[in-house]
Amino acid sequence: MAEKDERVRIYLINAARSVSKGDAAVLEVVRSLFRQPTNEKERLYVATALFMLSDDLTEKALAEELVCEFLRPYEKTNQQRPAADYWDLRWSAVNAVQHMVGATKPIPLLEEMLSESGAKPWVRAHVPRVLKALRSAGMSVESQQAADRRDNDSTKP
Repeated sequence: MAEKDERVRIYLINAARSVSKGDAAVLEVVRSLFRQPTNEKERLYVATALFMLSDDLTEKALAEELVCEFLRPYEKTNQQRPAADYWDLRWSAVNAVQHMVGATKPIPLLEEMLSESGAKPWVRAHVPRVLKALRSAGMSVESQQAADRRDNDSTKP
């Protein structure tokens, strides 16, 4: 991708993810972006696009695992960066994963994030919405209501 500005590249990746299902040319660009070295934040959004656009189960699993890598608590990773930088990537991972319809691996990691000591303030507001979006695909109304109650209970002080 020739665009120089990271934010614009991420917007373009997100647009491709949203409107390009079935477009082989776009899928090849996304695959290429996923394989090439780039910054981690951008790669999170590329992984989300690959997860949504590809029908290849191996690619989907790789993409899902890459996003999950940044949903894990800092202490459970081998990060060589300051914790503050890792939280920035976690914010991007949470934003990216909300669009991964059908993803299941992120759900327990997001649930765990809600109970982490030292979690950033945005976790209590944003993570329950992401959990709801991930769970709502294929869930009955009763199951969704039970999950919502559980999330609401876990975010109370």
